[in-house]
Amino acid sequence: MRTTYREVNEDKFEVFVHHGMTKEMIGIVYRDYYRASGCKWTIEAHFMSLLADHEELSDLYFDSIEAGRILVAAWNRMRVATIREVTTEYDMDRLFGSN
Repeated sequence: MRTTYREVNEDKFEVFVHHGMTKEMIGIVYRDYYRASGCKWTIEAHFMSLLADHEELSDLYFDSIEAGRILVAAWNRMRVATIREVTTEYDMDRLFGSN
């Protein structure tokens, strides 16, 4: 898995994750002028995140790369949780009956 950043302007970067043959924009990191006078970076996730990641995603960071790494880590945890949920073995015949 590879991460790339695309500069929108000097205060905002789009974060992309390359996995397999796909490239997915997972969010934006930008300087927060309202909470930190432009000195720190914040994260805008473009995916559903786990409740456990909420605090990390709402924190302020000193560097755009640091904020991007936190964003990618949260995206990866959500992806792993989703894969586990979908691939867990269920006995559907037992739950719903067989046709």
